[in-house]
Amino acid sequence: MRNSALKPVEIFVGARAINVSEPWHNTLQFFNFSKIDMMITFQDGHFILPFYTYKNDNMKQSFSFSYFNQTDNKGRIIAGNMVFAGRYTDRVTVVMSYGLQGFQRIDASGITVNRIIGYY
Repeated sequence: MRNSALKPVEIFVGARAINVSEPWHNTLQFFNFSKIDMMITFQDGHFILPFYTYKNDNMKQSFSFSYFNQTDNKGRIIAGNMVFAGRYTDRVTVVMSYGLQGFQRIDASGITVNRIIGYY
């Protein structure tokens, strides 16, 4: 099935850190969906992180994005992983390369989730 044929459902709208321990929805669970799009902000950048769950919420999900900050003229590469667990995200870890240096672990709460859309 092509992604364009998948039915979108809004799971979350607001502003929360990616590593919160609260449920993202009152009833919908991540394993109900084949694909999840997570709209996030990091510093002043906006990104969409796509996840293919295959209706399985105990798979480790990986993500990455890059960001150039015009204030300090430095690039950042952010990478991380997490597990979708029912209505929650679990075991969120994030690392960042600043100015193309080595990766170091950073606090995941610096990534804000603004919207989550699931696709049946």
